[in-house]
Amino acid sequence: MRLPNKRRKLSEEIIEKNYQQLFAGFDKVYSLTNETKQYILEHSVVIRYRAKEVILEYGETCNYMLFCTHGLVSSNFIMEAEEKIVWFMGAGDPVVAVDSWYDRQASDEKLVALQESTFVALKQDQFDYLLESHQDFFKMAYRFTELQLQLIVKRTKWQQYSTEGKISNLEMLYPHLLQFLPNTALASYLGITRKTLSRIRNKRHHS
Repeated sequence: MRLPNKRRKLSEEIIEKNYQQLFAGFDKVYSLTNETKQYILEHSVVIRYRAKEVILEYGETCNYMLFCTHGLVSSNFIMEAEEKIVWFMGAGDPVVAVDSWYDRQASDEKLVALQESTFVALKQDQFDYLLESHQDFFKMAYRFTELQLQLIVKRTKWQQYSTEGKISNLEMLYPHLLQFLPNTALASYLGITRKTLSRIRNKRHHS
């Protein structure tokens, strides 16, 4: 996994702000003890990727869990010899190539920062240690997984909608994504051309 060059320094103020955002998000799911938070502070790192920078390339192994505090990431796959975007992850989301992470194998998925994005990165071994030794972290991660599974089911249902139906659902459930998504990325996810997407969105805007 491609962690940014160490020369890309972040100020102490920015680092502290990102940890505050991380823990505030965790506490909404399940409150962590100060001991657990301290372990995370000591064993993780705040990193930033530039817009259009590859986070995980095809064939690499995803060995970091990235907790997004700012920005937007696309999940890309090769389908029928064409690269397509299948989903997006933003602030508050865990960013990971699921198959590669759990199976510890080369990824068939590519993760790309669509805009400048900041994360708290926790290495897999340290993530596993937290699950095994900190009950509060285990419960928080379990609840997070439940929430992500619910989202996966909702996204699966979306595949039965028309293109306009998919856009409507995105607008209703993920307005923050549509606010930042470039038309090229959204068109790739919907499986349509930019021209068609522009026509649909203009029609909806004026209706």
